[in-house]
Amino acid sequence: MIFASSREQFDQSFCDTIISIHRWEMLGYITLGINSACNALMLGYGYAKRTMLLNMARVFVFRIPVLWYLQNYTGMGAEAVGVTMMVSNIATGMCSALVVIPVIREIRRMSERYEAGEAGGQYFG
Repeated sequence: MIFASSREQFDQSFCDTIISIHRWEMLGYITLGINSACNALMLGYGYAKRTMLLNMARVFVFRIPVLWYLQNYTGMGAEAVGVTMMVSNIATGMCSALVVIPVIREIRRMSERYEAGEAGGQYFG
């Protein structure tokens, strides 16, 4: 691992720490992909405020408090960072999926109105 190398030598303990953090973090990759897809959909259809709120919740609700708790009330050490990322990615992905459901319904309604000619030439409105 490139980050575990220094000018003098390879640091195996630092390499093991990186691996232990990443093992936890990678458990949230699927929901991180769900979050990214939901954010892309919402941004593409002009729902930037909802996307911003989800990203703020990711940091200020799901990351900082979880990391603070794990560092102060458990003996996890560096692994707390990986667990925090896993919890944050899973929680954010689930919240994004819940937030995007009404957005998809609204997009479908707008599309149906547009196809019926009720939108007056405007898709958003």
